[in-house]
Amino acid sequence: MPTTSALSAALDAAHSPLPIRLSLSIETEGITTRLQFFQGRITGVSSPLAPAWSSLLIGHGLSPSVVASAQQVGFTPGGTLATLLERQVVTSQELADLSRDRVLAALVPMALQEVKVHASETAPPRNTGGINAEEGIHAAEAFAAQLTAAERKLRSGDRFYAVPTAASHTTPDSTEDKVYRLALQGLPLGEIAYRLPMRWDQLVRAVTTLIAIGALGHEKRAQSRSPLLRPGDLAPDFRLPVFGGGDLKLSQLRGKKVWLVFNRQATCMMCNPHNAAIIALHDQVRAAGIQVVTVWGSELKDLHEGIGQLRPPYPLLSDPQDVVYDGYGLQRSLLGALDSRNMPTIRQGLAMVGLRGLKADGEFTRMPAEFLIDEQGRVAHAHYNAYGTDWMPMEKVLTWAALNADPDAD
Repeated sequence: MPTTSALSAALDAAHSPLPIRLSLSIETEGITTRLQFFQGRITGVSSPLAPAWSSLLIGHGLSPSVVASAQQVGFTPGGTLATLLERQVVTSQELADLSRDRVLAALVPMALQEVKVHASETAPPRNTGGINAEEGIHAAEAFAAQLTAAERKLRSGDRFYAVPTAASHTTPDSTEDKVYRLALQGLPLGEIAYRLPMRWDQLVRAVTTLIAIGALGHEKRAQSRSPLLRPGDLAPDFRLPVFGGGDLKLSQLRGKKVWLVFNRQATCMMCNPHNAAIIALHDQVRAAGIQVVTVWGSELKDLHEGIGQLRPPYPLLSDPQDVVYDGYGLQRSLLGALDSRNMPTIRQGLAMVGLRGLKADGEFTRMPAEFLIDEQGRVAHAHYNAYGTDWMPMEKVLTWAALNADPDAD
């Protein structure tokens, strides 16, 4: 396959009198975009950088349930899209606009570099819709031309470290906020592009904005550990990814009492037994109006080990870079990790997680901590473990809840 400009190859295919299938490959990134051309129109597109139809439709304002219902027959001209038209959920013009957005999302990143090209004749499409090829190609060229040098350097495989304590830097539901939240999940730009209803130029512009305000970085920025928190201190806000999907921002829990538990790694032989005890007490804790939130120093993908096997009825948050740990002043202690008082719990934990408990994820010397946070977001009690299993007495949690109960609550 020859190497050439993607947009030049697309224009050649647009001018062909024959139905053409065009493949544009960025070999260094393992990305191939396929376009179908017929009678001067782009009638089909397949690209890992183009938003999924479901993302586009939900971004257009359709409810996920409506899209899921129509999606059962598949995203084809005679499937989901036809179903949505028949139900008059969207108009033909709206679908045409979404088709244009999807083609541009696929073409803009291809306009930024040389690609391998393969063109072949194909059968005429059953659906003769699509978008005007020349208009779409020139529009993609114009969007790509507006990118800065820094934005042009970004690639689909790039991953960025999302700073958990930068949660307040973005406006909720803004483009930057949506990109930040997916970066928080550890996704590369290519996967973010597929999940969000936006063009590549919009995505990389959001990324550079987030880098500029300190919400994203190529790696964790060194920071010193904060002082120990005291009663009355405002609990530092953060946003972390949740095991099972989504993310959680601490300040979203204002108005609730929160029991925030910082553990070590997902397979910790000291933390898993403690969480088993929390799970056993959870109905009573929830009845007292307390929301349990736990933080773990393991990658999100590793939380299925150990703690994930217990299926806790409360959020498991991932902070493998320990940024939130440092923000809450958590300590490290080799003596605390080796303290003989840990042994009864360790034996219990070994029975729970087996040899997986030897996987430390860099948390071997980490001393856990627990915080009781009131409805205004202030620390009511701060408990820093003196040794690994020096957990806060659970009676203290329930006593705190009872003392702060709303006398007018049902």
